[in-house]
Amino acid sequence: MGFIDIKVLPTAEAIKIANFIVEEIILKLGALREMVSDRGRLLLSKIVKDINLLFQTYHLPTIAYHPQTIDFTEKFNRTLACMLQRHMIIKQRNWDVILPFVTFVYNSTKEV
Repeated sequence: MGFIDIKVLPTAEAIKIANFIVEEIILKLGALREMVSDRGRLLLSKIVKDINLLFQTYHLPTIAYHPQTIDFTEKFNRTLACMLQRHMIIKQRNWDVILPFVTFVYNSTKEV
């Protein structure tokens, strides 16, 4: 099981993704050796590539049209959806509020 860091962003912009990577991951945990992600255009943007180059992070985007290459992420997404469904209370609109708690539980749980 890997470590997951999640943040709700009000808008999808490359600069916000870049700030999240630097401020919430690199400055708190240190530079990543590698980063696995889907092929989202924001994660393949020039600013994210520059951050990876600066911190010598090897970015492993998945192979397009081959979702098996990102098994961990797909498994996590299913787990996250299940955890959110169990804990949402206000007509399924409070997922952004409980997301940090669900993330903490996920990161605190040892895989069996």
